[in-house]
Amino acid sequence: MAEDLIGRVFGYLSVEGREKTPSRETLLQCRCQCGSVCSLPETSLTRTHPACCPSCLETMRLARHSGDLTHRTLLRLTLIKDTGTFRSRSPVWQARCQCGNEVTLTLSAIRSGRIGACGACTLRYGLPALQAR
Repeated sequence: MAEDLIGRVFGYLSVEGREKTPSRETLLQCRCQCGSVCSLPETSLTRTHPACCPSCLETMRLARHSGDLTHRTLLRLTLIKDTGTFRSRSPVWQARCQCGNEVTLTLSAIRSGRIGACGACTLRYGLPALQAR
């Protein structure tokens, strides 16, 4: 079944290959929009559809618990600094997209994963909305 998944896209993950573990479980090698490569069990893609790689999920988790997000990557965005301003009672962060555009986004948008790229990349690549877990 893994051969059928190579080349398919699940959320922000695209399946590039597969590998067998000593326990004979099939792991799929996936590339996230943030550029990181991860290996996930085949069943986690076909049954639960994770939206992104563990690194991006960790960034969202840190944001939920007010951890330091400086230089963390969430999909195509790298968080640069907390601007110290607030919009709707949520701290605002400055981020740089992989295309070079800089954007500002609220901590609540980072926590929920609603934003993973600048507006231009979202339109250009037709990126789906990231759903936090």
